[in-house]
Amino acid sequence: MKIIFFLTTAIILIGQWMGLFASVSRSSTDFLFTASRTKNTAISLVAIDDVSLTTIGRWPWSRETQAKLLRVISEGKPKVIGYDIVVDDPTESRADAAFQMTVRDIRSVVLPAKDAHVTVDIDGDGVVRRFPCTGSFALSVAKRWNADVFCPADRLIVNYRFDPKSLPVFSASDVLSGKQIPTTPIVLVGITSPSLQDMRRTPLTHTLLPGVFIHINAIDTFVSGRTLVEASKMMYLLGTSLFLMSFAFVLWRLKYVWGLLLLIVWGMVPVVMAIVGYARGVRIDIWYMEVGLVVTYAAQLAAEYLSEWHKRRFVTQAFGKYLSPHIVNAIIAHPNRLTLGGETRRISVFFSDIRSFTTLSESMEPKALVALLNTFLSFATTRILDGDGTVDKYIGDAIVAFWNAPMDQVDHAVRTAKAAIAIRDGMDRFDRLAIGIGLHTGDALVGNVGSSNRLSYTAIGDTVNTASRLEGVTKQYGVPIACSQSFFDEVNRVSPGAVVFRKLDTVILKGKKLPLVIYELVGVTGLVDPVTQKKIDQYAKGLMLYERGTFHEAKEVLSHPILKGDMPARVIIDRCKAFLKHKPSSWNGVSELLSK
Repeated sequence: MKIIFFLTTAIILIGQWMGLFASVSRSSTDFLFTASRTKNTAISLVAIDDVSLTTIGRWPWSRETQAKLLRVISEGKPKVIGYDIVVDDPTESRADAAFQMTVRDIRSVVLPAKDAHVTVDIDGDGVVRRFPCTGSFALSVAKRWNADVFCPADRLIVNYRFDPKSLPVFSASDVLSGKQIPTTPIVLVGITSPSLQDMRRTPLTHTLLPGVFIHINAIDTFVSGRTLVEASKMMYLLGTSLFLMSFAFVLWRLKYVWGLLLLIVWGMVPVVMAIVGYARGVRIDIWYMEVGLVVTYAAQLAAEYLSEWHKRRFVTQAFGKYLSPHIVNAIIAHPNRLTLGGETRRISVFFSDIRSFTTLSESMEPKALVALLNTFLSFATTRILDGDGTVDKYIGDAIVAFWNAPMDQVDHAVRTAKAAIAIRDGMDRFDRLAIGIGLHTGDALVGNVGSSNRLSYTAIGDTVNTASRLEGVTKQYGVPIACSQSFFDEVNRVSPGAVVFRKLDTVILKGKKLPLVIYELVGVTGLVDPVTQKKIDQYAKGLMLYERGTFHEAKEVLSHPILKGDMPARVIIDRCKAFLKHKPSSWNGVSELLSK
């Protein structure tokens, strides 16, 4: 048991020394960052938001308009204006000259690229927690406010505390019109409109925030003196070693139940250390301590389990031939249950169904129908197996398959998408058949399920049900393949842009409570013809207007000749007509589907 402990501890320490799982490690202290409940009085934001884009026009604005914005802001007499917008690319020479002259006249403006870079570090989980200090935009703004400001390390750990609710935010359109002028010492100008895609994840909320809030929090970290430093690597290693050794020393002397209680109590120690360290301006990495704690406890359980397993095996071998099965099972605590159940895995599920199969079956002889069905199932199964998928079951004419089990497949969603496209594109060989395919990615219980005499390797859970519901969506929207937001995200996480999607709608599926963004899987990138791509773009414009609640404009855009005969466009047009006659009392862009 002690050998196992020293081995697992050595692995934890090596991982800590090498910086493995750095993103996960850094996320372990995200709980320390909480949004301030009081407004910042030193920093304010002039936001280029959706209202500004609607009022002034689409981005980018002319340099003359941007220069005017800076002049109006300067009327509030800020000590420094941080202009978090890159203006390196030349436009009209007259407008560029006016902008540069404005910057020289005001003198308090800090521009990215010219004065400082806006580079940030994006961790593996997509969260921005730090960035290089040298020559950074945030440090340049802070130094313009106070020349004594400095960075304590090569990389600044951003001490987040401000989100849009805890910061004075002024719409750029209001500032340009003179309705509101910020008067704080530091004014940041940045893009907050989600449509311009300058969004980042921060440990403050783990939701997408405009990138300018990263610089705001970094500037606040500098000017407020709330900088954080890392404990040294040797201190980390020494602390982790002593922590795990003390835990193991006590654990070896306790029973199972008390060991679990000890795990909970000991697990709070690193959290308290992190809180105390944060209050003193030191970031303490607690992830390796917590993981080491769990691994040590798991090693203890594993050792005890192996010991019990050997005892059970001895009982089976010694008494299995002499005692009745139910007595042996009682002695060894029913080990047959180990063959049941499974594991929770993140999988991509494929659910297909032949449309109007009942009607088709009524018009064909049974033998011919079975032959046709077998030919189709063979064809579709081959495409699934070619993509290394697992065929779960056949439900009449329906096929259920999944990827990422039993073998790990990093690109499981991409494989699922390509198999679905291959089946759709091969349906022209079946004159009388048309199918709908639903694709969804999520967690499911995967494993051997059944009785002791008959087991089936299958997937169970809401993920499979959702894929089935999405197959039903194909009938309502007249598309061959429909998929979920999680499937869309998984494909683009692993292989961005490999597959072309069309966003169809945001709906609540029948039997569900939460809204779901649904997409049509169109095809492999590079194989989608230009006309189809134009249809996708035109539909996207109409859908955006529809989601905003501008139903008349949405109807006009979706009635474009290029979308003639397009079933999803017809669905949205019909809704727009209905909403124009009977305007909904509230509108959030979500429709509830009342049928499967």
